[in-house]
Amino acid sequence: MTMGTSMLQELYTLLYEHPFFLISLDIVIKSILVVSLTLIVSKVLVKNAARSSNHLLWVSCLFCVALIPIIAITPGINGKETFVGNSIFVFAVQPEIVSAATSAPSTTLPFGVIFFLLYFGPCLLLLHRLLVSTIAVSGISKRAIVVRNKLEIEKLRMIESKIGLSRSVVLKQSKEITSPFSFGLISPKIILPVNSDAWSESMFEDVLVHEISHIRRFDWITMLSCHVIASIYWFNPLCWIALRKVNEEAENCCDAAVMEYGQTNAGYAENLLLIAKRSRDSHRLLVQMIADKRLLPKRIEQILENNMNSKINRKFVLLVLVSVVGFLVAFGNTRFVAAQAQQPDVELQPLSTVIPQYPTRAATREIEGWAQVQFTVDPSGNVVENSITVLDAEPPDIFNRSAIRAAAQFKFSPRVLNGIAVKVQNVQYVFRYALNESDELNRQGLTRYIYHEVARGDTLSEIANQYQVSISILMQVNTMDDGRIMIGQLLKIPTS
Repeated sequence: MTMGTSMLQELYTLLYEHPFFLISLDIVIKSILVVSLTLIVSKVLVKNAARSSNHLLWVSCLFCVALIPIIAITPGINGKETFVGNSIFVFAVQPEIVSAATSAPSTTLPFGVIFFLLYFGPCLLLLHRLLVSTIAVSGISKRAIVVRNKLEIEKLRMIESKIGLSRSVVLKQSKEITSPFSFGLISPKIILPVNSDAWSESMFEDVLVHEISHIRRFDWITMLSCHVIASIYWFNPLCWIALRKVNEEAENCCDAAVMEYGQTNAGYAENLLLIAKRSRDSHRLLVQMIADKRLLPKRIEQILENNMNSKINRKFVLLVLVSVVGFLVAFGNTRFVAAQAQQPDVELQPLSTVIPQYPTRAATREIEGWAQVQFTVDPSGNVVENSITVLDAEPPDIFNRSAIRAAAQFKFSPRVLNGIAVKVQNVQYVFRYALNESDELNRQGLTRYIYHEVARGDTLSEIANQYQVSISILMQVNTMDDGRIMIGQLLKIPTS
Protein backbone atom coordinates (compact mmCIF):
# COMPACT_ATOMS: atom_id res chain seq x y z
CA MET A 1 0.00 0.00 0.00
CA THR A 2 1.43 3.39 -1.02
CA MET A 3 1.75 6.29 1.41
CA GLY A 4 -1.04 8.21 -0.36
CA THR A 5 -3.40 5.24 -0.21
CA SER A 6 -2.52 4.64 3.43
CA MET A 7 -3.26 8.26 4.37
CA LEU A 8 -6.55 8.12 2.45
CA GLN A 9 -7.54 4.96 4.30
CA GLU A 10 -6.69 6.61 7.61
CA LEU A 11 -8.94 9.53 6.67
CA TYR A 12 -11.73 7.12 5.72
CA THR A 13 -11.25 5.35 9.04
CA LEU A 14 -11.46 8.63 10.94
CA LEU A 15 -14.75 9.47 9.25
CA TYR A 16 -16.04 5.94 9.85
CA GLU A 17 -15.13 5.96 13.53
CA HIS A 18 -16.55 9.47 14.07
CA PRO A 19 -19.89 9.65 12.20
CA PHE A 20 -20.36 13.27 13.32
CA PHE A 21 -17.50 14.28 11.00
CA LEU A 22 -19.06 12.29 8.18
CA ILE A 23 -22.41 13.98 8.72
CA SER A 24 -20.68 17.37 8.81
CA LEU A 25 -18.96 16.64 5.49
CA ASP A 26 -22.29 15.65 4.00
CA ILE A 27 -23.91 18.90 5.20
CA VAL A 28 -21.04 20.94 3.72
CA ILE A 29 -21.47 19.29 0.32
CA LYS A 30 -25.22 19.91 0.37
CA SER A 31 -24.76 23.56 1.38
CA ILE A 32 -22.29 24.10 -1.46
CA LEU A 33 -24.74 22.48 -3.86
CA VAL A 34 -27.65 24.66 -2.71
CA VAL A 35 -25.76 27.95 -2.98
CA SER A 36 -24.17 26.98 -6.31
CA LEU A 37 -27.56 26.12 -7.82
CA THR A 38 -29.00 29.41 -6.51
CA LEU A 39 -26.10 31.31 -8.05
CA ILE A 40 -26.73 29.64 -11.41
CA VAL A 41 -30.48 30.31 -11.22
CA SER A 42 -29.91 33.98 -10.30
CA LYS A 43 -27.53 34.43 -13.24
CA VAL A 44 -29.50 32.51 -15.86
CA LEU A 45 -33.20 32.37 -14.99
CA VAL A 46 -33.94 35.52 -12.99
CA LYS A 47 -31.30 37.93 -14.29
CA ASN A 48 -33.92 40.52 -15.24
CA ALA A 49 -36.50 39.58 -12.63
CA ALA A 50 -37.89 41.94 -10.00
CA ARG A 51 -35.52 42.88 -7.16
CA SER A 52 -37.92 41.37 -4.63
CA SER A 53 -37.79 38.07 -6.51
CA ASN A 54 -33.99 38.03 -6.38
CA HIS A 55 -34.05 38.85 -2.67
CA LEU A 56 -36.55 36.07 -1.98
CA LEU A 57 -34.40 33.64 -3.96
CA TRP A 58 -31.27 34.33 -1.88
CA VAL A 59 -33.11 34.38 1.45
CA SER A 60 -34.70 31.03 0.56
CA CYS A 61 -31.27 29.73 -0.35
CA LEU A 62 -29.79 30.50 3.09
CA PHE A 63 -32.82 29.22 4.97
CA CYS A 64 -32.68 26.03 2.93
CA VAL A 65 -29.03 25.67 3.94
CA ALA A 66 -30.04 26.20 7.59
CA LEU A 67 -32.65 23.44 7.36
CA ILE A 68 -30.27 20.83 5.94
CA PRO A 69 -28.84 19.63 9.32
CA ILE A 70 -32.26 19.89 10.98
CA ILE A 71 -34.12 17.58 8.59
CA ALA A 72 -31.25 15.11 8.28
CA ILE A 73 -31.96 11.90 10.18
CA THR A 74 -28.75 11.38 12.13
CA PRO A 75 -28.90 8.30 14.38
CA GLY A 76 -25.30 7.64 13.29
CA ILE A 77 -23.92 10.28 15.69
CA ASN A 78 -23.98 7.80 18.54
CA GLY A 79 -23.47 4.64 16.51
CA LYS A 80 -22.07 3.28 13.30
CA GLU A 81 -25.20 3.80 11.18
CA THR A 82 -24.03 5.58 8.04
CA PHE A 83 -27.00 5.42 5.64
CA VAL A 84 -25.00 3.40 3.13
CA GLY A 85 -28.19 2.37 1.34
CA ASN A 86 -29.22 5.98 0.65
CA SER A 87 -25.78 7.31 -0.23
CA ILE A 88 -24.40 8.56 -3.54
CA PHE A 89 -20.73 7.90 -2.78
CA VAL A 90 -19.70 5.15 -0.37
CA PHE A 91 -16.07 4.57 0.52
CA ALA A 92 -14.85 1.37 2.10
CA VAL A 93 -12.67 1.19 5.19
CA GLN A 94 -10.28 -1.71 5.53
CA PRO A 95 -11.10 -3.80 8.63
CA GLU A 96 -7.49 -4.09 9.79
CA ILE A 97 -7.08 -0.30 9.79
CA VAL A 98 -10.31 0.12 11.75
CA SER A 99 -9.14 -2.44 14.26
CA ALA A 100 -5.74 -0.79 14.63
CA ALA A 101 -7.28 2.66 14.99
CA THR A 102 -9.63 1.56 17.75
CA SER A 103 -7.08 -0.49 19.67
CA ALA A 104 -4.06 1.81 19.49
CA PRO A 105 -3.67 4.10 22.53
CA SER A 106 -3.86 7.82 21.72
CA THR A 107 -0.98 10.02 22.89
CA THR A 108 -2.11 13.17 21.06
CA LEU A 109 -4.92 15.64 21.49
CA PRO A 110 -8.22 13.94 20.57
CA PHE A 111 -9.35 14.81 17.09
CA GLY A 112 -12.78 15.75 18.43
CA VAL A 113 -11.22 18.52 20.52
CA ILE A 114 -9.23 19.79 17.50
CA PHE A 115 -12.35 19.76 15.37
CA PHE A 116 -14.29 21.61 18.09
CA LEU A 117 -11.66 24.34 18.29
CA LEU A 118 -11.19 24.71 14.54
CA TYR A 119 -14.91 24.95 13.83
CA PHE A 120 -16.51 26.49 16.88
CA GLY A 121 -13.71 29.01 17.47
CA PRO A 122 -14.38 31.15 14.36
CA CYS A 123 -18.11 30.42 14.56
CA LEU A 124 -18.40 31.74 18.12
CA LEU A 125 -16.28 34.79 17.26
CA LEU A 126 -18.59 35.68 14.38
CA LEU A 127 -21.72 35.16 16.47
CA HIS A 128 -20.14 37.22 19.27
CA ARG A 129 -19.49 40.04 16.79
CA LEU A 130 -23.13 39.90 15.71
CA LEU A 131 -24.30 40.01 19.35
CA VAL A 132 -22.00 42.94 20.18
CA SER A 133 -23.25 44.82 17.11
CA THR A 134 -26.89 44.23 18.08
CA ILE A 135 -26.24 45.46 21.60
CA ALA A 136 -24.42 48.51 20.19
CA VAL A 137 -27.35 49.36 17.91
CA SER A 138 -29.74 49.03 20.85
CA GLY A 139 -27.47 51.32 22.91
CA ILE A 140 -27.37 53.93 20.15
CA SER A 141 -31.17 53.83 19.97
CA LYS A 142 -31.55 54.30 23.73
CA ARG A 143 -29.20 57.28 23.73
CA ALA A 144 -30.77 58.82 20.62
CA ILE A 145 -33.21 61.74 20.87
CA VAL A 146 -36.78 61.28 19.66
CA VAL A 147 -37.66 63.66 16.81
CA ARG A 148 -40.46 66.03 17.88
CA ASN A 149 -40.69 68.16 14.73
CA LYS A 150 -44.37 68.13 13.76
CA LEU A 151 -43.79 68.43 10.00
CA GLU A 152 -41.26 65.58 10.00
CA ILE A 153 -43.60 63.33 12.01
CA GLU A 154 -46.49 64.13 9.64
CA LYS A 155 -44.25 63.28 6.68
CA LEU A 156 -43.31 60.01 8.39
CA ARG A 157 -46.96 59.01 8.98
CA MET A 158 -47.94 59.92 5.43
CA ILE A 159 -45.20 57.73 3.96
CA GLU A 160 -46.15 54.87 6.31
CA SER A 161 -49.71 55.09 5.05
CA LYS A 162 -48.79 55.22 1.35
CA ILE A 163 -46.33 52.35 1.58
CA GLY A 164 -48.76 50.26 3.63
CA LEU A 165 -46.85 49.87 6.90
CA SER A 166 -49.19 48.94 9.78
CA ARG A 167 -46.59 49.30 12.54
CA SER A 168 -45.84 52.75 13.91
CA VAL A 169 -42.20 53.85 13.44
CA VAL A 170 -40.28 55.87 16.03
CA LEU A 171 -38.03 58.52 14.45
CA LYS A 172 -34.82 59.39 16.34
CA GLN A 173 -31.61 61.37 15.89
CA SER A 174 -28.15 60.34 17.15
CA LYS A 175 -24.79 62.09 17.16
CA GLU A 176 -23.05 58.67 17.19
CA ILE A 177 -23.79 57.94 13.50
CA THR A 178 -23.41 59.76 10.19
CA SER A 179 -25.55 57.46 8.00
CA PRO A 180 -29.23 56.63 8.69
CA PHE A 181 -30.45 53.10 9.32
CA SER A 182 -33.53 51.28 10.60
CA PHE A 183 -33.99 48.30 12.89
CA GLY A 184 -36.55 46.61 15.10
CA LEU A 185 -39.37 44.16 14.64
CA ILE A 186 -42.39 44.95 16.82
CA SER A 187 -41.44 48.56 17.60
CA PRO A 188 -39.31 49.61 14.61
CA LYS A 189 -37.08 52.68 14.72
CA ILE A 190 -35.33 54.87 12.18
CA ILE A 191 -32.12 56.48 13.45
CA LEU A 192 -31.00 59.66 11.65
CA PRO A 193 -27.69 61.50 12.05
CA VAL A 194 -27.84 64.90 13.75
CA ASN A 195 -26.99 66.64 10.48
CA SER A 196 -30.30 65.44 9.02
CA ASP A 197 -31.78 68.80 10.06
CA ALA A 198 -29.79 70.32 7.20
CA TRP A 199 -31.11 67.89 4.60
CA SER A 200 -33.33 69.05 1.80
CA GLU A 201 -36.97 67.98 1.84
CA SER A 202 -36.28 65.66 -1.10
CA MET A 203 -33.38 63.93 0.68
CA PHE A 204 -35.36 63.59 3.91
CA GLU A 205 -38.28 62.02 2.03
CA ASP A 206 -36.01 59.61 0.13
CA VAL A 207 -34.42 58.41 3.37
CA LEU A 208 -37.79 57.86 5.05
CA VAL A 209 -39.22 55.95 2.07
CA HIS A 210 -36.07 53.81 1.85
CA GLU A 211 -35.98 52.95 5.57
CA ILE A 212 -39.74 52.40 5.91
CA SER A 213 -39.48 49.98 2.99
CA HIS A 214 -36.81 48.07 4.94
CA ILE A 215 -39.13 47.93 7.95
CA ARG A 216 -42.14 46.82 5.91
CA ARG A 217 -40.09 44.00 4.37
CA PHE A 218 -38.66 42.85 7.75
CA ASP A 219 -35.16 43.26 6.28
CA TRP A 220 -33.45 43.80 9.64
CA ILE A 221 -34.56 40.48 11.15
CA THR A 222 -33.92 38.74 7.81
CA MET A 223 -30.41 40.17 7.70
CA LEU A 224 -29.68 39.01 11.26
CA SER A 225 -31.00 35.50 10.57
CA CYS A 226 -28.96 35.18 7.37
CA HIS A 227 -25.86 36.44 9.19
CA VAL A 228 -26.33 33.74 11.84
CA ILE A 229 -26.57 31.09 9.10
CA ALA A 230 -23.45 32.42 7.37
CA SER A 231 -21.60 32.41 10.70
CA ILE A 232 -22.52 28.77 11.26
CA TYR A 233 -21.30 27.96 7.74
CA TRP A 234 -18.31 30.31 8.01
CA PHE A 235 -16.04 27.81 6.24
CA ASN A 236 -18.19 27.91 3.09
CA PRO A 237 -17.34 31.05 1.08
CA LEU A 238 -20.46 30.59 -1.02
CA CYS A 239 -22.61 31.26 2.06
CA TRP A 240 -20.90 34.65 2.50
CA ILE A 241 -21.61 35.37 -1.15
CA ALA A 242 -25.26 34.50 -0.50
CA LEU A 243 -25.32 36.82 2.54
CA ARG A 244 -23.87 39.66 0.46
CA LYS A 245 -26.50 39.00 -2.20
CA VAL A 246 -29.28 39.15 0.42
CA ASN A 247 -28.09 42.56 1.64
CA GLU A 248 -27.50 43.82 -1.89
CA GLU A 249 -30.95 42.82 -3.13
CA ALA A 250 -32.61 44.25 0.00
CA GLU A 251 -31.04 47.63 -0.77
CA ASN A 252 -32.07 47.34 -4.41
CA CYS A 253 -35.67 46.61 -3.38
CA CYS A 254 -35.81 49.72 -1.19
CA ASP A 255 -34.17 51.82 -3.91
CA ALA A 256 -36.90 50.61 -6.28
CA ALA A 257 -39.52 51.60 -3.69
CA VAL A 258 -38.13 55.16 -3.67
CA MET A 259 -38.37 55.28 -7.48
CA GLU A 260 -41.96 54.03 -7.39
CA TYR A 261 -42.82 56.62 -4.73
CA GLY A 262 -42.14 59.36 -7.29
CA GLN A 263 -38.51 60.36 -7.02
CA THR A 264 -36.48 60.82 -10.18
CA ASN A 265 -33.55 58.55 -10.87
CA ALA A 266 -31.00 61.35 -11.04
CA GLY A 267 -32.40 63.10 -7.96
CA TYR A 268 -32.28 59.97 -5.83
CA ALA A 269 -28.78 59.05 -7.04
CA GLU A 270 -27.57 62.54 -6.15
CA ASN A 271 -29.08 62.34 -2.65
CA LEU A 272 -27.41 58.96 -2.03
CA LEU A 273 -24.05 60.35 -3.08
CA LEU A 274 -24.42 63.37 -0.77
CA ILE A 275 -25.30 61.12 2.20
CA ALA A 276 -22.35 58.83 1.42
CA LYS A 277 -19.99 61.80 1.15
CA ARG A 278 -20.90 62.91 4.67
CA SER A 279 -20.91 59.37 6.08
CA ARG A 280 -17.91 58.19 8.09
CA ASP A 281 -19.45 55.13 9.75
CA SER A 282 -17.29 52.04 9.92
CA HIS A 283 -18.66 48.54 9.46
CA ARG A 284 -18.76 47.87 13.20
CA LEU A 285 -22.57 47.99 13.10
CA LEU A 286 -24.17 45.05 11.31
CA VAL A 287 -27.12 47.04 10.00
CA GLN A 288 -28.25 48.03 6.53
CA MET A 289 -26.84 51.52 6.06
CA ILE A 290 -28.53 53.48 3.29
CA ALA A 291 -25.16 54.70 2.04
CA ASP A 292 -23.09 51.53 2.40
CA LYS A 293 -20.05 52.46 0.29
CA ARG A 294 -19.38 48.80 -0.58
CA LEU A 295 -22.69 48.54 -2.45
CA LEU A 296 -23.22 52.13 -3.50
CA PRO A 297 -21.41 52.20 -6.91
CA LYS A 298 -23.44 49.30 -8.28
CA ARG A 299 -26.67 50.71 -6.82
CA ILE A 300 -26.08 54.12 -8.43
CA GLU A 301 -25.45 52.43 -11.77
CA GLN A 302 -28.70 50.45 -11.57
CA ILE A 303 -30.68 53.52 -10.46
CA LEU A 304 -29.44 55.59 -13.39
CA GLU A 305 -30.15 52.71 -15.80
CA ASN A 306 -33.69 52.50 -14.38
CA ASN A 307 -33.26 48.78 -13.69
CA MET A 308 -35.29 48.92 -10.48
CA ASN A 309 -38.46 46.82 -10.80
CA SER A 310 -39.62 45.83 -7.30
CA LYS A 311 -42.93 44.08 -7.97
CA ILE A 312 -42.66 40.43 -7.03
CA ASN A 313 -44.15 37.70 -9.19
CA ARG A 314 -46.47 35.42 -7.19
CA LYS A 315 -45.77 32.53 -9.54
CA PHE A 316 -42.08 32.98 -8.81
CA VAL A 317 -42.77 32.86 -5.06
CA LEU A 318 -44.66 29.59 -5.53
CA LEU A 319 -41.86 28.22 -7.69
CA VAL A 320 -39.23 29.06 -5.05
CA LEU A 321 -41.26 27.46 -2.25
CA VAL A 322 -41.89 24.31 -4.29
CA SER A 323 -38.19 24.13 -5.20
CA VAL A 324 -37.08 24.45 -1.56
CA VAL A 325 -39.54 21.79 -0.39
CA GLY A 326 -38.57 19.56 -3.31
CA PHE A 327 -34.87 19.82 -2.52
CA LEU A 328 -35.38 19.09 1.16
CA VAL A 329 -37.60 16.09 0.41
CA ALA A 330 -35.25 14.75 -2.27
CA PHE A 331 -31.98 15.17 -0.38
CA GLY A 332 -33.04 15.35 3.27
CA ASN A 333 -32.38 11.68 3.98
CA THR A 334 -29.86 11.08 1.21
CA ARG A 335 -26.20 11.11 2.12
CA PHE A 336 -23.73 12.32 -0.48
CA VAL A 337 -20.97 10.47 1.36
CA ALA A 338 -21.04 7.45 3.64
CA ALA A 339 -18.54 4.99 5.06
CA GLN A 340 -18.71 1.29 5.62
CA ALA A 341 -16.18 -1.24 6.78
CA GLN A 342 -14.83 -3.18 3.84
CA GLN A 343 -16.10 -6.73 4.10
CA PRO A 344 -13.48 -9.47 3.73
CA ASP A 345 -13.97 -11.91 0.88
CA VAL A 346 -15.67 -15.15 1.96
CA GLU A 347 -15.50 -18.38 0.03
CA LEU A 348 -18.46 -20.68 -0.59
CA GLN A 349 -19.13 -22.98 2.36
CA PRO A 350 -21.69 -25.79 2.68
CA LEU A 351 -24.32 -25.31 5.35
CA SER A 352 -26.47 -28.34 4.73
CA THR A 353 -26.17 -31.28 2.33
CA VAL A 354 -28.56 -34.18 1.81
CA ILE A 355 -27.71 -37.86 2.10
CA PRO A 356 -28.99 -39.29 -1.22
CA GLN A 357 -31.55 -42.04 -1.25
CA TYR A 358 -29.95 -45.34 -2.20
CA PRO A 359 -31.58 -46.53 -5.45
CA THR A 360 -33.68 -49.67 -4.87
CA ARG A 361 -32.33 -51.41 -7.95
CA ALA A 362 -28.72 -50.79 -6.82
CA ALA A 363 -29.44 -51.92 -3.27
CA THR A 364 -31.19 -55.13 -4.45
CA ARG A 365 -28.26 -56.02 -6.67
CA GLU A 366 -25.77 -54.89 -3.98
CA ILE A 367 -24.22 -52.34 -6.34
CA GLU A 368 -21.95 -49.70 -4.80
CA GLY A 369 -20.36 -46.71 -6.55
CA TRP A 370 -20.31 -42.95 -6.86
CA ALA A 371 -21.62 -40.03 -8.87
CA GLN A 372 -19.89 -36.67 -9.49
CA VAL A 373 -22.25 -33.72 -10.06
CA GLN A 374 -21.69 -30.09 -11.05
CA PHE A 375 -24.02 -27.16 -10.36
CA THR A 376 -24.33 -23.40 -9.86
CA VAL A 377 -24.97 -21.73 -6.48
CA ASP A 378 -26.89 -18.44 -6.61
CA PRO A 379 -26.08 -15.38 -4.40
CA SER A 380 -28.57 -16.52 -1.75
CA GLY A 381 -26.76 -19.85 -1.33
CA ASN A 382 -29.30 -22.06 -3.11
CA VAL A 383 -28.47 -24.53 -5.87
CA VAL A 384 -29.85 -23.53 -9.28
CA GLU A 385 -31.81 -26.68 -10.04
CA ASN A 386 -31.58 -26.62 -13.83
CA SER A 387 -27.79 -26.22 -13.62
CA ILE A 388 -27.18 -29.67 -12.07
CA THR A 389 -25.38 -32.08 -14.37
CA VAL A 390 -23.65 -35.42 -13.80
CA LEU A 391 -20.02 -35.20 -14.89
CA ASP A 392 -19.09 -38.82 -14.21
CA ALA A 393 -20.44 -41.85 -12.40
CA GLU A 394 -19.47 -45.41 -11.63
CA PRO A 395 -21.34 -47.43 -12.67
CA PRO A 396 -22.93 -45.14 -15.29
CA ASP A 397 -26.63 -44.15 -15.02
CA ILE A 398 -27.27 -46.03 -11.75
CA PHE A 399 -26.95 -43.20 -9.21
CA ASN A 400 -27.54 -40.19 -11.50
CA ARG A 401 -31.16 -39.34 -10.61
CA SER A 402 -30.56 -39.91 -6.89
CA ALA A 403 -27.51 -37.63 -6.91
CA ILE A 404 -29.34 -34.84 -8.83
CA ARG A 405 -32.31 -34.90 -6.41
CA ALA A 406 -29.97 -34.71 -3.40
CA ALA A 407 -27.82 -31.89 -4.86
CA ALA A 408 -30.91 -29.74 -5.52
CA GLN A 409 -31.54 -29.61 -1.75
CA PHE A 410 -28.06 -28.42 -0.77
CA LYS A 411 -27.71 -25.11 1.08
CA PHE A 412 -24.54 -22.96 1.14
CA SER A 413 -23.27 -19.78 2.71
CA PRO A 414 -22.69 -17.69 -0.44
CA ARG A 415 -19.39 -16.51 -1.77
CA VAL A 416 -18.81 -12.83 -0.89
CA LEU A 417 -16.56 -10.51 -2.94
CA ASN A 418 -16.07 -6.89 -1.84
CA GLY A 419 -19.03 -7.19 0.49
CA ILE A 420 -21.41 -8.51 -2.22
CA ALA A 421 -22.72 -12.08 -2.48
CA VAL A 422 -22.06 -13.49 -5.94
CA LYS A 423 -23.10 -16.50 -8.01
CA VAL A 424 -20.65 -19.41 -8.14
CA GLN A 425 -20.59 -21.70 -11.16
CA ASN A 426 -19.05 -25.15 -11.69
CA VAL A 427 -19.33 -26.31 -8.07
CA GLN A 428 -18.59 -30.02 -7.93
CA TYR A 429 -19.60 -32.65 -5.41
CA VAL A 430 -19.07 -36.44 -5.27
CA PHE A 431 -21.74 -38.72 -3.78
CA ARG A 432 -20.43 -42.07 -2.62
CA TYR A 433 -22.83 -44.99 -2.33
CA ALA A 434 -21.77 -47.73 0.15
CA LEU A 435 -24.30 -50.29 1.38
CA ASN A 436 -22.92 -50.61 4.93
CA GLU A 437 -22.81 -46.85 5.51
CA SER A 438 -26.20 -46.28 3.89
CA ASP A 439 -27.85 -49.01 5.92
CA GLU A 440 -26.46 -47.64 9.19
CA LEU A 441 -27.55 -44.07 8.41
CA ASN A 442 -31.02 -45.15 7.33
CA ARG A 443 -31.37 -47.32 10.42
CA GLN A 444 -30.69 -44.27 12.64
CA GLY A 445 -33.01 -42.01 10.59
CA LEU A 446 -30.18 -39.74 9.42
CA THR A 447 -31.01 -38.18 6.04
CA ARG A 448 -28.99 -34.91 5.85
CA TYR A 449 -25.55 -33.52 6.56
CA ILE A 450 -24.75 -30.33 8.37
CA TYR A 451 -21.22 -29.05 8.83
CA HIS A 452 -19.15 -28.26 11.90
CA GLU A 453 -15.94 -26.22 11.71
CA VAL A 454 -13.43 -27.55 14.22
CA ALA A 455 -12.40 -24.89 16.75
CA ARG A 456 -9.50 -24.83 19.19
CA GLY A 457 -10.16 -27.28 22.04
CA ASP A 458 -12.72 -29.42 20.15
CA THR A 459 -12.45 -33.20 20.38
CA LEU A 460 -14.21 -35.79 18.24
CA SER A 461 -16.07 -37.21 21.24
CA GLU A 462 -17.33 -33.76 22.28
CA ILE A 463 -18.53 -33.06 18.73
CA ALA A 464 -20.28 -36.45 18.61
CA ASN A 465 -22.02 -35.73 21.92
CA GLN A 466 -23.00 -32.24 20.76
CA TYR A 467 -24.79 -33.58 17.68
CA GLN A 468 -25.98 -36.85 19.24
CA VAL A 469 -24.21 -39.14 16.78
CA SER A 470 -21.70 -41.93 17.33
CA ILE A 471 -17.97 -41.48 16.87
CA SER A 472 -17.92 -44.39 14.43
CA ILE A 473 -20.53 -42.71 12.21
CA LEU A 474 -18.53 -39.45 12.24
CA MET A 475 -15.36 -41.28 11.27
CA GLN A 476 -17.19 -43.26 8.58
CA VAL A 477 -18.88 -40.31 6.81
CA ASN A 478 -15.72 -38.18 7.01
CA THR A 479 -13.44 -41.04 5.82
CA MET A 480 -11.24 -40.87 8.91
CA ASP A 481 -8.75 -43.60 9.72
CA ASP A 482 -8.29 -42.34 13.30
CA GLY A 483 -9.90 -39.77 15.61
CA ARG A 484 -7.52 -36.90 14.88
CA ILE A 485 -9.05 -33.59 13.77
CA MET A 486 -7.52 -30.19 12.86
CA ILE A 487 -8.56 -26.64 13.68
CA GLY A 488 -10.59 -25.22 10.77
CA GLN A 489 -11.51 -28.66 9.42
CA LEU A 490 -15.11 -29.02 8.21
CA LEU A 491 -16.75 -32.21 9.51
CA LYS A 492 -19.88 -33.64 7.94
CA ILE A 493 -22.46 -34.29 10.65
CA PRO A 494 -25.33 -36.62 9.70
CA THR A 495 -28.65 -35.46 11.06
CA SER A 496 -32.33 -36.21 10.63
